Amino acid sequence: MIELVRTNDAVIISFVESLMRDAGIACFVADQNMSILE
Repeated sequence: MIELVRTNDAVIISFVESLMRDAGIACFVADQNMSILE
C-alpha cells in the first residue's frame, strides 16, 4: 500500500477517489471520518 495523497479537504478526497475509481484503480481512504471532523 502506497500513500498517494494526504489532505483534510473532503472535496479533494472525493475527487481523487473518483479519479482513481474511474481509472480502475482500487483505493482506500484512511481515516475518512476524521478528515471530515477537522
